[in-house]
Amino acid sequence: MRPELISQPITGICSFGRYPICLDLDELKADFGVLGVPFDMGVGFLSGARMGPRRIREASTQYGRGNVGYYDYEADEQMLAAPITIADCGDADVLQGDRDYSFQCIERAVRRIIRAGSIPIVMGGDHSISIPVGRALEEYGKKICVIQFDAHLDWTSHVGPLVQGNGSPMRRMSEMDHIGEMVQIGLRGMGSGKKSDYDDARAYGSKLISARELHSKGVQWVLDQIPDAEAYYITFDIDGYDMPLAPGAASPLPGGITYDESMDMLKAICISSANDAAVAVAEYVGGSEPAFAEMMNARAAELGMTNTHFVNACGLDEPEHLSTARDVAVMSREMLLHHTEVRDYCSIWMDTLRGGATQLVNTNKLLKSYSGITGLKTGTTGKAGVCISASAERDGLRLIAVVLGAASGKERFQAASTLLDYGFSHFESAAAELPADAPLSLPVERGTAESVALTYTAPERCLMPKGESSTLQIALDLPQKLAAPIRAGETVGTVKISNGSAELASYPVTAAQDVDALSFTYCLRRLAEGLLLTS
Repeated sequence: MRPELISQPITGICSFGRYPICLDLDELKADFGVLGVPFDMGVGFLSGARMGPRRIREASTQYGRGNVGYYDYEADEQMLAAPITIADCGDADVLQGDRDYSFQCIERAVRRIIRAGSIPIVMGGDHSISIPVGRALEEYGKKICVIQFDAHLDWTSHVGPLVQGNGSPMRRMSEMDHIGEMVQIGLRGMGSGKKSDYDDARAYGSKLISARELHSKGVQWVLDQIPDAEAYYITFDIDGYDMPLAPGAASPLPGGITYDESMDMLKAICISSANDAAVAVAEYVGGSEPAFAEMMNARAAELGMTNTHFVNACGLDEPEHLSTARDVAVMSREMLLHHTEVRDYCSIWMDTLRGGATQLVNTNKLLKSYSGITGLKTGTTGKAGVCISASAERDGLRLIAVVLGAASGKERFQAASTLLDYGFSHFESAAAELPADAPLSLPVERGTAESVALTYTAPERCLMPKGESSTLQIALDLPQKLAAPIRAGETVGTVKISNGSAELASYPVTAAQDVDALSFTYCLRRLAEGLLLTS
């Protein structure tokens, strides 16, 4: 019998983290595909970055044990362990001396990883490799938000005839149709770019955050600058770190990002959207995501969401996946009224998991700025735009504002605030109390019970124009008595709510239980029971 392998760092094949190797990308079946890119032709000086992938793999074997992962004391968590699956996809076919060929191979490899359903993890290489990687992100078919950790802006237009160098990847990515907003973190020092480069980046809409701003304002402030997006591309240039952490960088600068800062930001970014969790829940409840989507459609029909059709569990763009602001409001109302625990989560601005090691930040910035806000949910897709369903409560009045198709997060929050402000300034919650003489039951003729209890479905409060609560009228339309048989839930009357001569709403009054009609058999049984009791 073969003894259990001890698997020390100096043994075995030097794959990334000792994970399985998959060189045929058409056969890739893993959550993450790690790709090495040994390329440094984009650097004008101090070459050597091409050795990065090999060195990363070597270092990773000191900690990784394949699917077993490794234990992180600070997070109190077994990191990168099963059921997460990772495969080392080897290196892109780079040909030193031929930039175009190398970029084509890099792009092709990343596209194949994405098509296989894996998330690409790319190890470089100099920063120019973000150009072919960025092109490959077109495979996702959605707008990509770029988050760059770097000492340098990398927005150079060209250096002589060189337009795809180490200093130009962000400018080249900004020219790609599928690339959306950018956030550039850790910028500092002289020589990080020309003033015109910074002006061009700001004109594009990129958010520029210096290392000094990060240190002075904190990680949370930086996270607040990151917009909601369908997907993110995170690129971390090694010189983004402070010099003592990366002294071998080609262009090191002091005052950079610390290790703890980078880990806090990366964790928060990676968990900011729980689409994978939504899919996991869907598969657990429905057996599969498509089956769960059909359950969602059935429930939507029950709620009267007449212009909604679900295809997936997380709301990402699909040709047949659609809804309207009205239907989102109906869905939001159902959540708030009948699943009140949702408010406990949606109203939390910031929380942590795993003993504080993992930070969660709410994307609904109204929680910090709007009085009375109680939730609910933000969302962004390429087709729907920047969206929110916002709920708020003041003086007993609860409102829902739905915004779809906003151009930015700022526009979304402003529009939601405007809608809520309008509602609170023009309407109030008025008591819709039933008349004091409203009967609790009605007599029944020729039934197995002399009366039947009533259930009133009218709300206790009603939406009214401000200052008109005194004109609210509640009227009952009930018969004097009922004839058996009566079934539980059967409508036996109506509550009408009106404002002057205008009827606002009507609600059914229903029977609380069954009452069968009298029959010869029933009367005979009752007679027999009476005789037994008197004997």
